[in-house]
Amino acid sequence: MQKKIIIRKLVIFAEIGDIRRFPDPEHLCSYAGLTPTVSQSASSVHYGGISKEGSKQLRWILTEAVHTHRRFEPSSDLSRFYDKIAKKRGKQKAAMAAARKLLHIIYWMMLNGEPYHGHGFNPVPKPAA
Repeated sequence: MQKKIIIRKLVIFAEIGDIRRFPDPEHLCSYAGLTPTVSQSASSVHYGGISKEGSKQLRWILTEAVHTHRRFEPSSDLSRFYDKIAKKRGKQKAAMAAARKLLHIIYWMMLNGEPYHGHGFNPVPKPAA
């Protein structure tokens, strides 16, 4: 199992590259193709499924990571988020929503050089030195 986790980390790191080229997590989600499509006409706006414009490998590895995370951390915030969406919208949409949330977490981890924590995707404030 440990080998699979290392391979996932390497694939995610290789696909993202230098995290500083993304000004915020939303740009990274757009790069991965995890943002919704938008159709606008005058005052009406319709949000569709994910755009799939980005890296197919990154989307795939993130959904795999979400499923693995749910299996081994069923009480985490991310797993509870997945379960909440799955009840309302189905497992596929829940997997994509959780993958997007996981990508936000990865963005802040890479940007701040922090290990994974279960505090959500907002950066944890560091204590004053």
